[in-house]
Amino acid sequence: MHKANIMKFTYGLFLEFVRDVAKSSPEIEFEDRIVDNMRMQLMQKPELYDVLVLPNLYGDIVSDLTSGMIDGLGVAPVATMETEWLQTKPFLALHQNMRVKTRLPPRL
Repeated sequence: MHKANIMKFTYGLFLEFVRDVAKSSPEIEFEDRIVDNMRMQLMQKPELYDVLVLPNLYGDIVSDLTSGMIDGLGVAPVATMETEWLQTKPFLALHQNMRVKTRLPPRL
């Protein structure tokens, strides 16, 4: 998801990067969507989507939206990918302050 149609430099760069990564992994299906339209699609047909890749701001907004669809942030699993670490929080971890950190493979 992006807003590259309006924010051509910042989100345009994000979209260009994601497209390059998708080209190097043809076994993974890739479609880009503008964030406004995608939020509506998520509400109407959430079963069509398995993995969403978003910049930080839209990731925060969409994670709040989608966790609200299943009863709120407290029951939604979360994953944050940083430069060298993947941080995951299992169900209800936001309330219990549980975190699991995994070192990412060098490719990422």
